[in-house]
Amino acid sequence: MLVFFAALGFAYLARPRGALNAPKIPELFLITSVILLVSSAALQWSHAALRAHRLHRALLGLGIALALGVLFLLGQAMAWAQLLGSGVNLRVWPQSRFLFLFVAAHAIHLTVGLALLGYLFSLGWRGRLQADRRNLFSAVSIFWHGLDASWVLLLAILWTGR
Repeated sequence: MLVFFAALGFAYLARPRGALNAPKIPELFLITSVILLVSSAALQWSHAALRAHRLHRALLGLGIALALGVLFLLGQAMAWAQLLGSGVNLRVWPQSRFLFLFVAAHAIHLTVGLALLGYLFSLGWRGRLQADRRNLFSAVSIFWHGLDASWVLLLAILWTGR
């Protein structure tokens, strides 16, 4: 996943700029980035609670991570509305293709991540999230932390590559 986003980022940075009319990246992207990073911290806390057989804390951490992931998604939609409202399109800024591709690919991965978190949460809610499910939890955590890393990478590329 990170390699895919890194390749897109390098292709974006290697393109000739013609940076006329480069859009201002919405500050909401920074706010949602903090939300995503906090969700990752909540997931890590939840994982530690599961390893310690504190299932209620694990469920609480999962719920927080899931809620913050949904909040991140809603914030991204609002940031996109700001970008589109400011007139970002292919005619005004040719590099917007990369912006659209970056965010669409990340949204797909985010949706998968939210579904995985939702699955883990449903297991916990039904009392089926046991410490012996650590491998599943670990895999979902790695995926979610990879989402964080890819978003931070994309945001840095978009912010510096204008």
